[in-house]
Amino acid sequence: MFNPDQLPYTCSAALFMAVQPILVANSKNADGRFDYSVPASTMLSEGLKLGISVVLLIQQRMQAPLTLLRDNPMSEFLSYMLPALIYFVNNNFLFLILQAVDPTTFQLLSQMKTIFTGLLFRLFLKRHLTVVQYLALVTLACGTACSQLPSAPHAVGVSESSVRVGRSALTAMWGVALSVISSLLSALGGIYSEKLLKGRPSASIHWQNIQLYVWGVVFNEEDASSPALECASSGDFAFVSTLFVSVLNQSTH
Repeated sequence: MFNPDQLPYTCSAALFMAVQPILVANSKNADGRFDYSVPASTMLSEGLKLGISVVLLIQQRMQAPLTLLRDNPMSEFLSYMLPALIYFVNNNFLFLILQAVDPTTFQLLSQMKTIFTGLLFRLFLKRHLTVVQYLALVTLACGTACSQLPSAPHAVGVSESSVRVGRSALTAMWGVALSVISSLLSALGGIYSEKLLKGRPSASIHWQNIQLYVWGVVFNEEDASSPALECASSGDFAFVSTLFVSVLNQSTH
């Protein structure tokens, strides 16, 4: 059952997830590309989440003693590599998708995460879904599909305009395909992470998150290069502030 105490956190997460694609889209240049290193942006997000988890873990240990390491700590640490890899790919997919579709379309397509999560919960975690829940998934799938139905075509008399429309359609199809993959990866990452978290219920969730975020930083570090720093030194306050808030929003996931 839903705990009313979680309502502020749920509303905050919903707000951040709604604002994030808008901010990422606003950080694109005139050519529809990003003037900064995308892995650097995701690495900053992972680093911020890592820092927050460390602070929360220290605060938790000050209140009560905790056992962090298990009998085989290296095996436990390595087990977080796969979900971190999934999140690494998925977080970078976000920028590719928003180069192909607008933020509104992105949000509509992102609802497929719920569909994949429900099905994977049933498949891997053996969660029982009620008839109402199945109907909700079907309704959500139909709504997502209807949102991608093309509108009535406009009369185009110039061949150049036809080519432009064709390219736009191909770009949109590419964005939809990436959104489907991203939704599936997001569901897989969530299912795998929950299985790991429930595999050791006595462990601190902050300690488990730290291990996950360390891998996230490692995966993004290799490609995180100087373009992000060059952008930050360009003096464009509006652009830098948009990038900063985008990183902050991504770190709430």
